[in-house]
Amino acid sequence: MFINNANPKLEDLIIENNTADYSGGGMRLNYSNPSLTHVTISNNTGGIYGGGMYLVFSNPNLTHVTISNNWGGY
Repeated sequence: MFINNANPKLEDLIIENNTADYSGGGMRLNYSNPSLTHVTISNNTGGIYGGGMYLVFSNPNLTHVTISNNWGGY
């Protein structure tokens, strides 16, 4: 999931088994401050950075969020 310059409210969501060539296998946030509630981000791969979540000038509000078993090259 790629979120750019937006502040969505995401609830009851599963993000799993995804791959990104560069960054943010599960989620990449650019200049965004989303609210995530009851979200699971698992088993994702970011080729270089951020297997689960990659943040660029972003500040998400996380409530009951699980980020597990993700992989990034660095």
